[in-house]
Amino acid sequence: MKILLINPQRMLNNPKNQYTSIPIGIISLASFLQINGYETEVLDTIGEDLKNYEPHNGVYRCGLSNFKVMQCIESYKPDVVGISCSFTPRFPNVVHIARLVKQFNPNIPVIVGGMHATVCAEDVLKEQSIDFVVMGEAEVPFINLLEKMKTLPLKGEDLHSISFRVPEGIWVSKERTLIDNLDSLP
Repeated sequence: MKILLINPQRMLNNPKNQYTSIPIGIISLASFLQINGYETEVLDTIGEDLKNYEPHNGVYRCGLSNFKVMQCIESYKPDVVGISCSFTPRFPNVVHIARLVKQFNPNIPVIVGGMHATVCAEDVLKEQSIDFVVMGEAEVPFINLLEKMKTLPLKGEDLHSISFRVPEGIWVSKERTLIDNLDSLP
């Protein structure tokens, strides 16, 4: 199973204020997935093109262009895409990338994680291009979700720290998976 983890572009009022930071959350998740046998790539849309910015609704979308993001998706041909949404202001870019993924292949599951997704899971899942939200520490729940996706239908009570749409609405897990021994992470 091929997994693509994406750090989305950011919005800035002034593109000259562009800066880079290491997307440690998805890098940690990628390492954990690789150690557990999943072919995983990270696409840091900001770090890949610090100099690119595009006007968007009075601000600038900074990082890889939409065309280049789509090229990366098409080139890697992922089975699953995970998108980090650590900060609320990045949510529009998360939605934008999720829609690009679905434009490429509507059957690719899109999983969103991060602080915003954890706190606002129901709101995040109102976006139809997003299929799942991983809440809190993602390493163990992400792998559990990948394994459960092989045996559909999904049952909410079997998935701790995961939210998703069900026929009755949105299932929001009340149980959280915490990693007791952080030294077990790569």
